[in-house]
Amino acid sequence: MLTASTGLVEAHKRQWYQGIADRLPNREVARAGRRGDTEAADSTIWELETPPLAQDPIIGKQRAHPRVRWLLCGVAEHGSGKLRVFERGDALVAVEWRRPWTNFPLLNGPLIDLGLSPAVGRHVVLDAAFDTVTRDRANGRGVLYSMHSWLEHVRTGAPLAPARHSWAPVDANAS
Repeated sequence: MLTASTGLVEAHKRQWYQGIADRLPNREVARAGRRGDTEAADSTIWELETPPLAQDPIIGKQRAHPRVRWLLCGVAEHGSGKLRVFERGDALVAVEWRRPWTNFPLLNGPLIDLGLSPAVGRHVVLDAAFDTVTRDRANGRGVLYSMHSWLEHVRTGAPLAPARHSWAPVDANAS
């Protein structure tokens, strides 16, 4: 079995965090003695996190910041097929997640950064609602937004616009 070293995993987490943080305004805001990663134009505090997440920091930050939301790095989960999205119609997707993060249900308004999604063909973030969540599986529905749309939302307060996608199989043009 191939496993990544702790050093490589931590380097990936830092790289993801820095890649997003470098494009954000108002980095490192503080409210009620708690730090937040950025404050959006609509006064929402956004936390950028690379799971797994411990319960105590989640609860503490959500108490300190009544308008906190979370952007979580789900690039590895999506890339490995553990977190999959399927076309459902309109702007909706069906979501299937094998072995979801334990404390995910505790989070206020989380979005999951899927990275460059082969199914969609662009860098997207997922806003998902799960109908069932167990230790082994979560199933639900959601909306995909482009990373560009999320960054504009944070910077200017512009509404998030669902990502437009074709859902053509990756190798559809090969024949």
